[in-house]
Amino acid sequence: MDKEDAAELMDAQEQISAGSLASRVEVVRTLLEAHQDAAAFGVISIPELGAAWCRYTQWYAGWVASHPDVEGGPSDDVVDAHVDSWAGTLIFSIPSQEYLRDLLLHLVEAAPDDVLPSVAARFVEDYVWDGEECLAWVEQQCAASERFRRTLTHAWLWSDMSESSFARLEAAARVPLANPNRHRSGNDPNE
Repeated sequence: MDKEDAAELMDAQEQISAGSLASRVEVVRTLLEAHQDAAAFGVISIPELGAAWCRYTQWYAGWVASHPDVEGGPSDDVVDAHVDSWAGTLIFSIPSQEYLRDLLLHLVEAAPDDVLPSVAARFVEDYVWDGEECLAWVEQQCAASERFRRTLTHAWLWSDMSESSFARLEAAARVPLANPNRHRSGNDPNE
């Protein structure tokens, strides 16, 4: 990409960013349909994505609860018709660990209480791994935020995590964490 093309792209992104939320959501939908997910993150802010994902998550849970005889959730057509379905798609293309951390912190603070278990299932379970940097970050967030600790209690952090790492997370949460089917991983030299 030459300097002129780069300048045009920057101008286009500034115009999109300055547009109304509705117009930017349409741009995001178009980018998702064109499989240009990474570009969509430059169009929508973390608070906008977070709010839309929360609304979509609440709608989806409500739909499933009101259709107990339907296996597998709503059809693609029903999902696509929801105004915030783009957010449910976009979150599967998070561009970096830093973005994921920022989105997770935003959701922990901004999500309605009934969405916190979904935040844990979708973001905490996908983010937390058995590594010092991650564990230290989670401990820091738990020390600073009761909502982060509460969100952590909804996560199932049991796959391939050493017993000592799981114990650190449990200590940071200040309550026992869910550990369904937890097994000894063999990753901990102290086991």
